[in-house]
Amino acid sequence: MTTTIAALPDHNHTSDPLWQRLFHSYSHVITPLRYAGWVTDIETAGGGEF
Repeated sequence: MTTTIAALPDHNHTSDPLWQRLFHSYSHVITPLRYAGWVTDIETAGGGEF
């Protein structure tokens, strides 16, 4: 059986050190969601536009 994990979000902030730190800090929540098929992202702009 092959397990598929959801892709990372499609934006240019995935290489941002802050985004990466937060993504790693919440990996215990993000990873199960991605295995469930959810593309999961980290908000770093306080809900505003990037």
